[in-house]
Amino acid sequence: MKLYVVRHAQAADENDDPQRHLTRKGRKDARALGKRLKKEKLKVKRIWHSGIARAVETAEELASKLRGRPKLVKHPGLAPDDSPVKIARSLATSRDDVMIVGHEPFLSRLVSQLVLSRTTPVIVLLRKPSIVCLERDDDASWVIHWMLPVRT
Repeated sequence: MKLYVVRHAQAADENDDPQRHLTRKGRKDARALGKRLKKEKLKVKRIWHSGIARAVETAEELASKLRGRPKLVKHPGLAPDDSPVKIARSLATSRDDVMIVGHEPFLSRLVSQLVLSRTTPVIVLLRKPSIVCLERDDDASWVIHWMLPVRT
């Protein structure tokens, strides 16, 4: 199983937009990431997101570019300050590849929880809109397979 962990793209400042929708640059960056993943022939059935506007909009941009048109799923437990333990447990029994689009510090703690079985130390820090691919091997251990950092 592969897990694709994506931090949302650039969002508006809370003072300018309390909902924090993606900026023009954020949409452009999310589309560019989606095109890159399309070239890699990445395919998932579902994209989990937090339901927060910036994550939803990033997920929509990615889904529009990915093979198979994945289903967007608002998934509980993906808010910025949620504990990653419950999500890690649900991923332990999953068979299908999945993408999670969310927020820091949750995503970095999730990666650490999966790879190290604890949330600290943080082993990756996702910039906007970076992606890290984790793979679960035959003995149910997670490893970082690859990562695409944001380009400035």
